[in-house]
Amino acid sequence: ARINTPGTFRVSNASINSKSLSTLFGGAGKNDEVNALYGLPMVDMLRADLLIIALGSNDWLSSTTAATAKAWLRTLIQRQRATGDNGNGSTYASGDALLVWNPQPDLTTLGLGTPSTWQDYRDMFYEVADEENVPLLDLGTRWNTYAVGNAAGFFGDGIHPNDAGSLDMAHAVLHALFVEA
Repeated sequence: ARINTPGTFRVSNASINSKSLSTLFGGAGKNDEVNALYGLPMVDMLRADLLIIALGSNDWLSSTTAATAKAWLRTLIQRQRATGDNGNGSTYASGDALLVWNPQPDLTTLGLGTPSTWQDYRDMFYEVADEENVPLLDLGTRWNTYAVGNAAGFFGDGIHPNDAGSLDMAHAVLHALFVEA
């Protein structure tokens, strides 16, 4: 988020478990254009210089097509980058975005077999990163498979990262933002 002291920054975590791209785009009533408490107007209200987008897994689990989620993801990035008056008494965020693709969860815990669409979603994130010129941090590559990530002690329940997993994710984001390749 924006602050006025050069060389410093503030991190605001707007993460809420079980949220998805469809939370922002899933039809009528999803955008609070008056108060900006939810939906796309909330992106404006956050006023983030950098919006780290780690969404998609819950859309995949709910069988949203990758094509539908791709349109939502592109819209979210474009909204984050928009400038000027947003028409509801405020201004657009005028920031940028970093995409984060999540590590694959334990399919047995989810009651699933091999997820044919998991790779479709991952490919879609790469496509959006290329098309929108947005950096992509692929934690699926970092943690390899669920078995590898779990053996490293990164999962709490087979689906969500535990404290060690969250710390590893934070280190990956820090490295992506501040360390030259």
